[in-house]
Amino acid sequence: MMDVRIEALEHAMGRVVLRADRLHLRPGARYGLVGPNGSGKSTLLRILALLVRPASGRITFDGGLPSRLAVTLALQHPFVLRGRVLDNALFGLRLRGVGRAEAETRATEALQAVGLQGFARRNARALSAGEAQRLSVARALALRTPLLLLDEPFAALDEAGARAVRSAMTGPDGRRPTTVIAALGEADGPFDEIVTIRDGQVLQAS
Repeated sequence: MMDVRIEALEHAMGRVVLRADRLHLRPGARYGLVGPNGSGKSTLLRILALLVRPASGRITFDGGLPSRLAVTLALQHPFVLRGRVLDNALFGLRLRGVGRAEAETRATEALQAVGLQGFARRNARALSAGEAQRLSVARALALRTPLLLLDEPFAALDEAGARAVRSAMTGPDGRRPTTVIAALGEADGPFDEIVTIRDGQVLQAS
């Protein structure tokens, strides 16, 4: 369980300035991040993923310094590696030193969670856009980090695929990420709270 806080954040993106006076992500909660195109949703996720350093502000994980090992970001347009779907799903685990047998088990479970059971031996680069997006979510789920960030996870999905990803986010598996924040085109999905970005300002209801 991990408590995530942003305070007094400010970051310039061309003419747009992203500001967050306070953002608190409670352990175990699911957050939808909603705002118009170009509002800074993806940038905020990259800041939380420690891939972009804001101009000012403070980010803490459990009151201390944030760590990249505690967070995973699944991109809207994922990079798909050559080889099998399973090899793609376990790639991050192998980078983090997880043994092959455990990595395959965790990757297989993650593929099942997003409805890609039976895809393990397929050529990953032959997947449809929606299947590749689900693979990206599975790759992130397999890492089991305390914080999972999803950039437009439903954008390329059909109804069945979207149902599978929603189920993976909210299922009873105790090994799932404790906190999820997903950038969305609109407020849709199994979220405990909606965070909005309006005129560059990040607004949280509670």
